[in-house]
Amino acid sequence: MKKGRKLSLVLISVLLLVGYGSAAAEVEIGSGDDVIWLNDNVVDKKLNAELQCDGEGANIDDYAILDSSSNRIYPTDSPDLSTNTTDLVYGPEETDEWVAPEPGKYFVKLECSSGSDEFESFHYDRLSVEISSPEDGSSVYTGTEKEVEVGLTSPADQLNYGRSSNGFRNFDYVKLMLNSDQIGQEEIQFASSTKVDVDVPKDAIQGTASLKAEVAYEESSQTPTTWTETTSNEVDIKDWKIETEYHPSQRLPSNRLSELNMTVKIMREGEPVKDLGPRHFFLEQGEESADTGDYEWFSGDFEGVTSDGRFAVYNLELQKMPKLQETKDYELDIRFKTGGDTDYDRKVGTVYVEKKFTFEGRVSDSDSRAIETAFRLQDDEYIEQFETNSRGFFSRRVMPGGFGMDVTFPRGGLVLNDVELSGDYSGNINYQYYEKPGDVEGIDLQGIDPINMMAVSFGYPFDSGSGSIQYNPAKTEDPMNVDLYECQRWNFWGEDCISGWDKVDEEDVTLPPTKWKAEFPVTPVETSEYGDEKQVLYSAYVIGTNSGLALDRLGLESYRVPSNEQFRVEGRAVTKGQPIENADVRIELLDGSQVVKSSSTTTDEEGVFSMDVETPEAGNYSLKAEISKGSYRPYSETLDSELEVYRQKSMSLDMPDSIEVGPGNTVEKIVTVENDGQTAFEDAALTVSESDLDISFSDSGFSVEPGEEKDITVSITVPEGFCDPSCVKYPTSDILLESDGFSEEFDLGVEIVEDSGAVSGSTENQQSDDSDQGTQNSPIPVTPAGQFLASQSSLNIALGLITVFSLALASAVKKKKGSEENDRGSRTINLQRPKVEPANSSDDEIDAVAENLDADGVDAVAEAMTEQDESQEDGEQESQDSEPQDDEDEEIEALAEAMKEEEENIESGASEESDEQTDEESTGQEADQEVTCDVCGESFDTESGMKLHKQAFH
Repeated sequence: MKKGRKLSLVLISVLLLVGYGSAAAEVEIGSGDDVIWLNDNVVDKKLNAELQCDGEGANIDDYAILDSSSNRIYPTDSPDLSTNTTDLVYGPEETDEWVAPEPGKYFVKLECSSGSDEFESFHYDRLSVEISSPEDGSSVYTGTEKEVEVGLTSPADQLNYGRSSNGFRNFDYVKLMLNSDQIGQEEIQFASSTKVDVDVPKDAIQGTASLKAEVAYEESSQTPTTWTETTSNEVDIKDWKIETEYHPSQRLPSNRLSELNMTVKIMREGEPVKDLGPRHFFLEQGEESADTGDYEWFSGDFEGVTSDGRFAVYNLELQKMPKLQETKDYELDIRFKTGGDTDYDRKVGTVYVEKKFTFEGRVSDSDSRAIETAFRLQDDEYIEQFETNSRGFFSRRVMPGGFGMDVTFPRGGLVLNDVELSGDYSGNINYQYYEKPGDVEGIDLQGIDPINMMAVSFGYPFDSGSGSIQYNPAKTEDPMNVDLYECQRWNFWGEDCISGWDKVDEEDVTLPPTKWKAEFPVTPVETSEYGDEKQVLYSAYVIGTNSGLALDRLGLESYRVPSNEQFRVEGRAVTKGQPIENADVRIELLDGSQVVKSSSTTTDEEGVFSMDVETPEAGNYSLKAEISKGSYRPYSETLDSELEVYRQKSMSLDMPDSIEVGPGNTVEKIVTVENDGQTAFEDAALTVSESDLDISFSDSGFSVEPGEEKDITVSITVPEGFCDPSCVKYPTSDILLESDGFSEEFDLGVEIVEDSGAVSGSTENQQSDDSDQGTQNSPIPVTPAGQFLASQSSLNIALGLITVFSLALASAVKKKKGSEENDRGSRTINLQRPKVEPANSSDDEIDAVAENLDADGVDAVAEAMTEQDESQEDGEQESQDSEPQDDEDEEIEALAEAMKEEEENIESGASEESDEQTDEESTGQEADQEVTCDVCGESFDTESGMKLHKQAFH
C-alpha cells in the first residue's frame, strides 16, 4: 500500500513539473523601440510591447515598466486583469501619466499566475550635439579653410545603435552655418564625432559670429521621420592672420634680448602679404614706443611664401636694443605698420624681458592630482628651498643659469646636476608612485615580480643625476636582494613603456640597510622639443625580484645512442608552476666542461619543447639544459644519467644472385665487402660456415674503414664425382663474414649445372673423355619426380640388374623340375627394387656386374625396368633415402654369394638328370623340403632360393 502511494506522489510531481515547464511569460517590444529618443523634435516617443502568459489557465498577474533600480514607472498600480494577453503602450500621447524619463536602461516586467516571470530591456536616451572645435571665442580668418569638429553624445551610450537587419536608426548629416550662411555639410554614420573642413568666405563680416552645427537623425526606417539637433559657438572673424615663432624664446632675460630673432608669417583674407620690409616692424612698450628713431629695429627680409601659398614669410633679427631698466620686467609688443592708401597696423607678437627667470609649474600624477613636492636649488652664490602649494603649483624667480636641484617626492626623489633654468624651458613636472605596479598593463615586465614603481616626467634639461625609490620589504622574502629596472621612455599619461625595460647594473644600485630605499643613476634622454638637442627625463623605475624559470619535465628517448646520428630531447618549462611560452631553450652535450654539441629552440604556448640533437663521437657525455627569457631568472639543469654514444658496427656483402658451376669445374667470382657502419674493422675475414663444395677466398684478415668497400675473389670448386650417382642442384653454400665482435652469415647462392663441358667463368676444364664413357654417361630417360630408378645413380641400376639376374637363375631351376613345378602351380613374384642409395659407387663394380650379363640378361633387365617404370607411374612412390655405404657393400657381397650358391645348385641338378630314378627321388625330396619365407609367406623349392629372396626383398 505504501509503495503505491509513493508511486502516485512521484507521478503527481512529474505532472506538476511538466505543467510548470510548459507555462511561460513572453514580452515582445515593438520593432524599433529598443531605443526611444527623448529629444524635443522626436515625434514618436512611445513604447509598444506585447505581453502574453502561456500555459493552461495562466493569466497576467502584473506588468510594469521598471527603471534600472527596479522602481515602478508605469503603471503606478498593478492592473486588474483576467486575461493571458495584453498590449503595453506608454508615451506622451497615450497616457496622462507620461513623464519624460531620464536617459538610461529600463525593463518591461511581466508576471503570470503560473509563477513564471519575464523581463525585457530597452533604453531611453537623448542625443546631444556640440562643436568641440573651434571653441567659443576662437578666431576664424576670412579666406581660409577651417576644420570644424562636431561631437555627438548620448547619456545612455546608445549613440551607435545603428542600422541592421532589424535596427532602424541612423545619422544622416551634419550641417555647418556661419550666421545664416551655410559653409559646409558632411554625411555621417555611426559616429560619435565628425570633422568637417569648411571655407570661411573672404567677404565674411569681421567680428563676432555664430557658428552653428545641425545634425539630422533618421528616427525610423519603417516610418521615416527626420529630426535635427543644433548647437552653436561664438567665433571671432578676422581678415588678418599672423603667426610668429621666437628664437631662442619668447621669454628672455635682459642680458639675452640681443639674441632675439623671429620668423613671422602674415596672411590677409587667405592671401600672403608680401609688400612688407624690415622697416615696417618695430618694438613698442604698452601704448608708447620703447624708443623712436629713424633707423630700423630689425634686419632681415621677405623669404617667400609657404607651400600652401597663403602666408608670406619674414625672417627678422633684432638689431637695436631698447633702453630698459635692469630692475624691471618688460612686455615688448612687436608690430608692423604701413602707410599710404593701405594703412595697416597689426600686432605681430610680444616678447617678455625679465630681470629674473620664473621657475614655475605644477607637480601632478597621471590623474592630474597634486603631488606635494619639495625643491632645493643651489648655485655658486646661494641655496633656495621651496615647496608646492596644496594644488601642486610652484613658482620661484631665479637668475637664469645652471643649478643643482634636489626634488623630493613622496617615497621617491631626484638629485640632478646642472639643471638649466631660463626662459628657454618651462613646464610641469609629473610624478607617480605605484603601490601595486603589477596592476598596470603597460609595465609588461615578464619575469619580474614588481614590488613598487615610480614614474617621473621632468622637462628641464640637465646633465646627470640620480634617483631614489622606497619599497615595501614585506613584499619579498629577501628585501636586500632586489633588482631595479629602468624604462628610459615612459608614456606618463598612457602608462606604457615605449623604449622597453632594462635592468640597472647591480653595482650601480645602492640599498642602504634598514632604509628600504634603492638609490640609482638616472639616464636622461635627448629631445628636440626646444629646438636643439637637450637631455630631459621621461623615465620609470620598477624595483622587484626575478621570477624564476624551471623545468618540470626533461627526458630523452634513450640514454644510449649511436654516434653521428640524432636523438630527441623533450621537456617543459614553467614559472611558478605555470607554462612559459617563447622561452629560449639550449641543450648542450658536455665532455667534462667542454661543450661538444648544442642545439636551441623555443617553448610553445604550453611551455613544451622538443628538439633533435646530433650526437658527437663515441663516448659518455653530460646533458645540460638551459632556459632563459627576458627578465626571468634563468635556469639550468644537468641530467643525472650520462648519455652513452657508441659507434655502430656493420658490414654488408654484395655478391651475384646465382653462381653456376658444373661438376669437376672451378669458378672465381668477385664479392664486395662494404663497411656501412661507423667502426673500422682491422681483421675482417670470410670463412665457410657450411658447404658441400670446396670454397676459398683470396684475402683474409683484411681491414675496412667506415664507408670503404673491399673486393674479394671467391673460388668455388665442384668435385668431379659430385653428381654421381645423384646431383643436388642448389647445394648448401653458407659463408661467414666476421671481425671484431661482428658476425653475419650469407648464402653464396651456388647452382649446380650437369654439363660435361666447362662452366662459364671456370678456371679448370673437365678432364674426362666423353668418348670413353660409353653409355654410362648417357642420360637415362626418367619418369616424373619420385620415380625410383630415374632418380638414382648407376649403382642403383646395377643392383637392379643383379636382382633380375638372380631371379632368372631361380626360374631356370624351377623349369628343370618339369611336371612337379606345374603341379604346384605357378607363383608370381612382385619385383621391388632395393631401397639402397649409396652416396658414391665404384665404376669397377658396375663394370664387373655388366660383364657377367649376356645379351639375354640385358634384354631381361631392360624389360624389367620398363615394367617397373609403368608400375611406378601408377602412383607408387619409392623412398630415395640413401643408406650408409657399409650396409650397401655388405648387401652386394651377400647377393654375390647367393648367386654363386645358386649356380652350384644348377650344375648339380644337371648331373642328376641322367639318372631318372635319382631325379624322381630328388624331386620328391625337394617337394618334401619346400621352404617358406618367414617374412612375407612366399614359398620356395630350395633353401638357397628363399635366402636369395630375403636378401633381395627383406
